[in-house]
Amino acid sequence: AATRAALEAAFREACRDRDLTCNAIGWDPLDDSLVDPWNGRRDLADRRLAAVDVATFGDDPLRLLRVARFRAALGAEVD
Repeated sequence: AATRAALEAAFREACRDRDLTCNAIGWDPLDDSLVDPWNGRRDLADRRLAAVDVATFGDDPLRLLRVARFRAALGAEVD
């Protein structure tokens, strides 16, 4: 069986492919809690859109449009 630390590391690695930190927040059904390895909740509270890894934007150009949509909807600054 996988250890808790191994599961958390796997989730963090899976989130690396997300575009923004606010999109890299997950829910742990085992203890009914949010998992936020890239501080997406803090960024949302600060009204900041921050990339997990800017290299992912080259993988999918539509990600830039999503950032623009989030910026307009949330009134957030792009970091």
